[in-house]
Amino acid sequence: MSDDPPVSMGKTFRYTSIACEILVFALVGWIIGPYIWGPNGQYIGALIGALFGTLMMFCTLFYLAGLFGRKNEET
Repeated sequence: MSDDPPVSMGKTFRYTSIACEILVFALVGWIIGPYIWGPNGQYIGALIGALFGTLMMFCTLFYLAGLFGRKNEET
């Protein structure tokens, strides 16, 4: 058994939602794309949504890994 403290539900939800971010943003882009770019805009919207979702996924991973907000400490 490990002596690690239990993980909070919020952090558990963030870890499990990482896999869905790209799909959710692509779906949102698919839905709102025709309203912005015309009749075939769902493809452009899905592409932009997938790219934005990928960016958000990496930001979430870096945040959860503790790479954002850490100052360089010289020892």
